[in-house]
Amino acid sequence: MTTNSKISALIENQFPSFILEEGPLLVKFIKAYYEAIEQDGEVIERSKNILNYTDIDNTTSEYLDWFKREILVNIPKSISTNERTFMKNVLDLYRSKGSEKSYKLLFRALFNEDISISYPGDNVLRVSDGVWERDQYIRVSVTSGNAYAQGGQTVLGQTSGAQARIESISFVKEFGVDVFRYDLSRVNGTFRNDEKITTSDSEFAGAVYSASGPLANLNITYGGAFHRVGDHITFTDLGTGSGANGYVLTTSDTDALLFEIQDGGNGYTTNATVTISGGDGIGASFYVSSVSNSGVVSINTDTINNFAHVVMNLNSNTAFGGAGGNTVNGSANLQTANVNSVLSSALVFDNTSVGAITGIYTTNFGRGYTTLPSVQVTQENIAELELNGLGNNAVISVSHAPGSIRTIAINESGSLYIRNETATVYNQSAAGDSSRANNNNSLLRTVNAIGTTITSGYIVESGGYTDTKGFISSNMKLQDNDYYQDYSYVIKSTMNTRDYRKVVTDVLHPAGFKRFGTKLIGSETTASSITVAETIEQPNTAWVLRSGSVYVANTTALSFWETDPQMLDRFANVPLLYVGTNSLLYGNNTTFNNTSIIVTGNTSIRIDTNNALAAPTPVGNTDVRAITVYGPEALRIDPAFSGNSETAYVSNAQYHSIINIIYN
Repeated sequence: MTTNSKISALIENQFPSFILEEGPLLVKFIKAYYEAIEQDGEVIERSKNILNYTDIDNTTSEYLDWFKREILVNIPKSISTNERTFMKNVLDLYRSKGSEKSYKLLFRALFNEDISISYPGDNVLRVSDGVWERDQYIRVSVTSGNAYAQGGQTVLGQTSGAQARIESISFVKEFGVDVFRYDLSRVNGTFRNDEKITTSDSEFAGAVYSASGPLANLNITYGGAFHRVGDHITFTDLGTGSGANGYVLTTSDTDALLFEIQDGGNGYTTNATVTISGGDGIGASFYVSSVSNSGVVSINTDTINNFAHVVMNLNSNTAFGGAGGNTVNGSANLQTANVNSVLSSALVFDNTSVGAITGIYTTNFGRGYTTLPSVQVTQENIAELELNGLGNNAVISVSHAPGSIRTIAINESGSLYIRNETATVYNQSAAGDSSRANNNNSLLRTVNAIGTTITSGYIVESGGYTDTKGFISSNMKLQDNDYYQDYSYVIKSTMNTRDYRKVVTDVLHPAGFKRFGTKLIGSETTASSITVAETIEQPNTAWVLRSGSVYVANTTALSFWETDPQMLDRFANVPLLYVGTNSLLYGNNTTFNNTSIIVTGNTSIRIDTNNALAAPTPVGNTDVRAITVYGPEALRIDPAFSGNSETAYVSNAQYHSIINIIYN
């Protein structure tokens, strides 16, 4: 950098006139001296521009070296970016030292390389590591304003004071009403049904719509029986609602009734009268479903009211029907009978089969029976005959039936349920469980509950896991205190680890962490760029592109036909560290012991290098001990084996056509 303020231009004016006259050479010498030290890089130039040289953009290469020794400690001399720009911004690198951003900045500055960093610890299986989320939304009927313009706004419930951020909006028309669904986040409080809502948009107004929609709950009016807490249940209403399901939350064992036969008595038919009295509940009922039919009772079905005026004259053969009055309306038997007739011929008798009660069927298990009622079963037409208690001597015990539903919880809310509609609760858990049959009906597992629908405009769904990280069945790994641990990281780059290992360790690597490097193979990767002690990472998608080779430690080349789409899955994760001999195909001591390794069809694996596949002590020209082939042409040696020496080998081989891989 030159200076415009030069001393040399003032030299001649500094000498007295006699020196100018008598010693002009001295003046010229002094002027030339100052002109020399005023040149770029000389002392006068440096001293006059010392402040400018403190600016890295303006400093000289000599000063720049001093800056580099001062602030670019352990940074290589050769970097791909503008070194002055890098030096001005290196403070950002040091301030973020050890962070992912610092690594990306360093690789971009030094190598013009975009890298990514992964953390094996993110793939370690941990207890309860899954992310559980519950979606929340409100259903809105809009009274004014643009319903779709509220995305990103904060919605406020005017009655509840609840507020939330509107994330997304969708629309549905229900029973002629325009209903908007506002999906929420950052929910604070609980929105109430039918309350008015507002947003920061002054022109918008609406209300939480709950006249129809998803099922929020049921108000149980009849709890049924034999349910268990946790049973899976579904619902059927009398309207259009569908898709809801849930589970039994609480039950009562002192609400419904259970009737059982203690003594079947005798003299009964299936039309016996059942009387339930007492107790504080309502609705319980049953009927006699079967009897033993162990006897027959003859019952007179005639009445003699029409013959009450007839005088019975002894030894008279006068028929009762000739006595006048209403006798003509009597039975034919009585009309022809007289005082000499026997009862069996004078009256009409009906033979009734009776027996002990052997089965009862409960038609309603009732509700609200905290105290038990009493039960009487009477066969009235038999009991009134007073035949030693026949028709009135059965004993039916009454107890509480367990498992009457009190409350439920909803898993899936379904849609199109109408508020206060009657709905039936079906127990799906008990449907196929024969162990849960009750004593009244062997096919009846549970007794359906009944309730009225409760719809809500504010829905909190049951939730679910957004991932499988905490599941044993997931693809997470067990911690090994080496690669899979919380203090390891992987640099993914197309560069070899040897090219950046030292600078990363000296400049950025945090103490206590373990660094790994992954080689990314791209279309520009060449055979010489892959070295020992690196791992080729398996890509998500790969294609065989064109000719080109990947040499493993410059000893083995594998050529894969394009007809093998699974090639990358089999070979991409082979650590090259283990490659050491020409006979190595997949890994040390690897055996292909599954037919699925080699796909059907054309040749799957082709080996083309001289001595790439060796077989000791051949039998003839080949040795079956060296290669196991699944199926014809699963493995083909081209050209064929030749020679009968101690080692059979592939002759006239060439390196060609392996793979190039592109990540997407």
